[in-house]
Amino acid sequence: MKNILMIDLETTGTKAGCCILSIGAVGYDRNGKKVEFYKQINHAESIVHGFKDEEETLNWWKQQDKKVLLEAFDGEECPANVALDFASFIGENFEPLKYGFEIWCKGSDFDFPILNFFLENFECGNLWKFWTQRDYRTIAACFPFIKEAEKNGEVHNALEDARAQLRGLEAFKKRV
Repeated sequence: MKNILMIDLETTGTKAGCCILSIGAVGYDRNGKKVEFYKQINHAESIVHGFKDEEETLNWWKQQDKKVLLEAFDGEECPANVALDFASFIGENFEPLKYGFEIWCKGSDFDFPILNFFLENFECGNLWKFWTQRDYRTIAACFPFIKEAEKNGEVHNALEDARAQLRGLEAFKKRV
């Protein structure tokens, strides 16, 4: 595979404008080499930049294992720097404006709107064409064997979730 990327976010909400705690991405660059991106964002700085928390999601986080909770809120990176770093990662590794680029996430109504809003806030928007976006949640729900291929050992970690989802996508592409 090449020119394909799976992304996952950990957030404090479910709508565009919420705080992103971390961005994880893994895929195969334009040459077929596996590449990864992972950044943990400083939550307090996100609030300063105008991003919001949703009470229901914060309550959900409080119910998670303490280790998971601490890691999720342990980010030190400036949100603006993460946006710029992610834009650079996309530009250096992929051909995002070509039709062959595929960018996947687990929920076209979750990750994409939240990430696009975040990137646009720091003038890093339009990193890919809307028609290159793919919804992993749909194929995972339709083909149960995908879940078996994920084998995710560390939950609610954006990079580990992206890796697991890419394993599931690879299994799907091999079978269909």
